[in-house]
Amino acid sequence: MLQSISIEKRERVPAINIYYLTLYILSQAHTENEWEQLIQFLQTDIEQQLSHADISTNIIFAFNYCSKQLHNGNNNFLKQHFVLYKLMLEKGYLMKRNQLSDAHYKNIVRVASRAGEFEWGTEFANKYKEKISQENQENYYQLNLGTIAFYQKDYDVALECLRMVEQNNTADHISINMMLIKTYYMLMTQQKGAFYADALDSTIHALKMYFLRNKMAVRVKYKQHQNFLNLITSFIKLRDKLLYHKKKPQLKERFQKLKNKINASETVDKKWLLEQLEGENSDVE
Repeated sequence: MLQSISIEKRERVPAINIYYLTLYILSQAHTENEWEQLIQFLQTDIEQQLSHADISTNIIFAFNYCSKQLHNGNNNFLKQHFVLYKLMLEKGYLMKRNQLSDAHYKNIVRVASRAGEFEWGTEFANKYKEKISQENQENYYQLNLGTIAFYQKDYDVALECLRMVEQNNTADHISINMMLIKTYYMLMTQQKGAFYADALDSTIHALKMYFLRNKMAVRVKYKQHQNFLNLITSFIKLRDKLLYHKKKPQLKERFQKLKNKINASETVDKKWLLEQLEGENSDVE
């Protein structure tokens, strides 16, 4: 059916073109070319050619497709994920009565930071701070600054901001403590301070207990977060052995076994775990 639609007809009728590209991508027979065409088409001035419903439907489709690819570990979609979030914001699809939801305020900065758009993310955090719920403005502003600093690898600033954030709900509690765990780990490896090692252990233990005691936590990727906490605990124990036994051949094997376990596990932040593991594994003699 799709093959019967000519290029000439697609060029002449924008609505046919955009749905052709969307259906082609959904068919899983597409190449990167069709995906790039869809992204480029969505960024053109198409308001005069398509209805608001057609545009929003296809932008949301593309955004959700990006999200799925990222969830599956395909980080090649980071930039396009940011482009689509920015596009939805610019076209007003995310605003209701001149207000932005708290969730979008946090997510947009996280997406921008992962895409390396730090300057844009900072400007957005400042510009839209007063567009979210008044009671969360300062809290989520600090969270966003902490998120930007974390992805910029400025871990001292990230820690300073994250410590100021109140953890008002289950999702915030989990996401903030996950970022604290990674921040403490990076500071521990960079500065070799006992304080950061203790804070890291304490935060991991506290989050494990939180998952066990909080029924609402089951709804927030419970298994994937539990797996992460167990894997990073195993990694830290192995890393501690490395500090004193670099020349033990068994360590190389244990690092490989842990790497295989991480790859086979359903866990959040898999890429981050593997990056830290590779960094330590390179020191094994």
